Amino acid sequence: MPSRQVRIGKYTIETTPNHPLPEYLRRFPLYDQFIPRLCRSLHGTVIDIGANIGDTMAAILGSNPELQVICVEPDDQFFAILQRNRGAIDHQNRVRTFKAFVTRSGGNYTIVKNERHSTGHLQQVSKAEAAARSVTVGELLAEFAVTSPVLIKSDTDGFDAPILASIAEHAQGHTACRPILFFEMQTYLQEQGFADPGRSARQADYLQAIDQLSELGYRHFAALDNFGTPMLCGTDFNVLRCLQEYISCSQLRNRHSPIFFLDVVLFQDQHLPVVSDTLMSLQADPAGERN
Repeated sequence: MPSRQVRIGKYTIETTPNHPLPEYLRRFPLYDQFIPRLCRSLHGTVIDIGANIGDTMAAILGSNPELQVICVEPDDQFFAILQRNRGAIDHQNRVRTFKAFVTRSGGNYTIVKNERHSTGHLQQVSKAEAAARSVTVGELLAEFAVTSPVLIKSDTDGFDAPILASIAEHAQGHTACRPILFFEMQTYLQEQGFADPGRSARQADYLQAIDQLSELGYRHFAALDNFGTPMLCGTDFNVLRCLQEYISCSQLRNRHSPIFFLDVVLFQDQHLPVVSDTLMSLQADPAGERN
C-alpha cells in the first residue's frame, strides 16, 4: 500500500497510509504546535521518545536550526519511515535515531498496533519475541553521551508513566539533568478502549511519577488537550487528578469524550517564562508555525 505525504512546517514527510496526522493537522490548527514553538527559544539536545514517523523531528528542525534531536522509536515500520524522513530533511546531521523501547527497568517488549496501524503500545514478551532493545532513560542518555537534554518529549500511548519514573530515577543522581518534560497522560490503551481495566492503576502510576519529579524541583505544570489547546497552568498537581477524573467520567459514564487525554508539560522555575510565552503564542496566533 503506497505511503502518504504530509506537510510539517517547512518540510514534507512520509506517513503510513492510514495515519491520522494529515486529518488532525487539517482540522485542528493548534495540533502539535506547542513543541516547535517552545523549541524556538531552546538550546541543546531534545530527546523524542516514541518518535513514530518523525513528525516532531520535522517540526523541531523547521523551528530551530541550532537544536540537536535524538529520535527513539522501537517499531520496525515506523523506524524505517523515520529514517527515510530524516534522510530527506536533515542535511546537517542534527538528528540521531535509536531503535529501542524506553522503560523503567528493562525487559522484553513488542508493539501491538491499533486498527489503523498508525500507533501502538508495549506488550511484554519473551526475549525471542522482543521487537527491539529496551533501555532506561539513564542508559539512553549514556548511549549518546548526553548529560543535560533541554527537553524530553514522550508519546507512547499509555506507557509514559514508566518513562517519567525512569527520568526521575536518573535525575535523582544527576543534578544537571533537569529538562522540560512533555508527555501524553493517556490512562487507557487504544485497543482496550475507554473501559480498559488497567486504567485506574495507570492513572496512579502517572501521579506517582509526577510526585517523584515534583520532589526534584518540578513544581510547575501546564495541561493541553490532545488537540493542542492550552487549558491551564499551575502548581497544584491535584488539578491533574481532577482533570483525569473528569475525562474518565465523561468517557465511561456519559459515553462522550470532549477530549481523549491530556498533554502535560512539567517544568522547573527557570523554565516558567519560556513555557508561559509559548502558551501565550498559541492563543494569539494558532497557525503561525505552519505558515
